[in-house]
Amino acid sequence: GIMLLILIIVSLNFYLLNNIIGKSNSKEGFKKSIQLHQ
Repeated sequence: GIMLLILIIVSLNFYLLNNIIGKSNSKEGFKKSIQLHQ
């Protein structure tokens, strides 16, 4: 349904964002992604 589609889009956005942060600064990006999920 619609909710599942939204969930997939949101998780994809987080995945891409974490990749961008990780490429610019690997260690800091990793810390930020952990803090976001906690």
